[in-house]
Amino acid sequence: MQRYDRLTTEQILTATRTTREQLYLWIAQKLLPRPVITTTPSRTPIALWPHDTPARVRLILAKLRAGYAPADIHHELRQRWPATTPMGL
Repeated sequence: MQRYDRLTTEQILTATRTTREQLYLWIAQKLLPRPVITTTPSRTPIALWPHDTPARVRLILAKLRAGYAPADIHHELRQRWPATTPMGL
């Protein structure tokens, strides 16, 4: 993916009203793919996320609020985004 196809962490946080810590917990739980880490022209590290991350986060939040377990959420994410949802749980 090109850089313009991805969103920054700040864009994800603004769009979903979640926290950085929560995003990285969901990576550890294999609910979100890892972002690509790159640098800006001024060499500042930046995480770039797939463009569909806000939709994934909204689904995760809705399922957690409804009482679903991470394994069940993972299964649904694999059905909706099979190519980019991390394997296993």
